[in-house]
Amino acid sequence: MTPAQGAGRKTLARRAVLLSSGLLPTAGMISGMRRAAAATEWVNYASPDSGASIRYPASWAVDARANVNLLYPHQSLAVRSAAAPSRSAEDFPDLSSYSTRGVYLWLLHYDGLHQDCPPFHALTSHTQLKEQVSEFGTFSRYGALFSGSQRSFIVRLWIGRAVSQDSTSLLDKCLSSLSLP
Repeated sequence: MTPAQGAGRKTLARRAVLLSSGLLPTAGMISGMRRAAAATEWVNYASPDSGASIRYPASWAVDARANVNLLYPHQSLAVRSAAAPSRSAEDFPDLSSYSTRGVYLWLLHYDGLHQDCPPFHALTSHTQLKEQVSEFGTFSRYGALFSGSQRSFIVRLWIGRAVSQDSTSLLDKCLSSLSLP
């Protein structure tokens, strides 16, 4: 064993002792999130309409279109962690019966570039999106406008108030994989 390996094992052992005594709670969150993300199988989806792509947990689902009455902008994809919401006569998903432990990420696109949309910068967390007023009291809502090199996009995100920390971690990893043309 090299000296560096020995030091690494001592650091991990020290963190385990501190965690078990309640003196290092964030170490448990970090290692717990890594375990959840590491144990998750990931799938890639590329929208044939917009060219946007995203990786998402295989236990979640992706829909090419949300079940809504929307004519424009166009729908690129919807990533969800719960059963599909019921059909909506509105121009946004009806999450009134959607699981409050669920995540619903909806990406829309325009035909071209809009001047008022800032350029897309890689996301690492849902907290980089702007928090908005939610249509559903049991969900937090986030959103953003941005442009790729070919077209502009809108992301709309609803996170149930009972969502687990593991699901939030998976969501953030999912968002960090978002790629726009």
